[in-house]
Amino acid sequence: AIQNAYAIPRHSDGMTRVNVGYIEGGTASNVIAEELTIDAEVRGETTGLMEYMRTELERVLYAAAEMHDCDVTPRVISESPRTDSDPALRELVGSAARPVGGVDRVIETTEFGVSEDVTYLMDRVQRAGGLASYVLIGTDHPTNHHTPTFDIDEESLEIGVRVLSDAIRECSRRQP
Repeated sequence: AIQNAYAIPRHSDGMTRVNVGYIEGGTASNVIAEELTIDAEVRGETTGLMEYMRTELERVLYAAAEMHDCDVTPRVISESPRTDSDPALRELVGSAARPVGGVDRVIETTEFGVSEDVTYLMDRVQRAGGLASYVLIGTDHPTNHHTPTFDIDEESLEIGVRVLSDAIRECSRRQP
């Protein structure tokens, strides 16, 4: 099942990802496990692509269970739907960030290629008529996110607090 999860065809409409991050089962190395737990995550550039990957992962799990005459009970533990930042708020945050010391450049929008847990909050705010923006503070760190050695460059924390504080003040002043 795990090997076939990684073999799920990617979609021509955009970025899709699957990752099996946790596997647990069995009682001894020489005994076939009677029960197994797999924690996996799917992501997509859009909510539709995320749903495509979830459907395909479930299909892979059910096929593996049927092939080995087993049962499977997929459960969605978390998802990361796609939500975009509001242009007015994105511009406001960008203009608030430019004068902050330590900010070398502001990129108001870019293909980020991922979805994040914060999109639930953003979506809820936007559905209620509010504005929401994703803010990313660039930092120097030796490895990538989602690795055991990931660490925060603590000098970036002060920059991030100043950018967000200034953006909140500017939002209060402009009332976008």
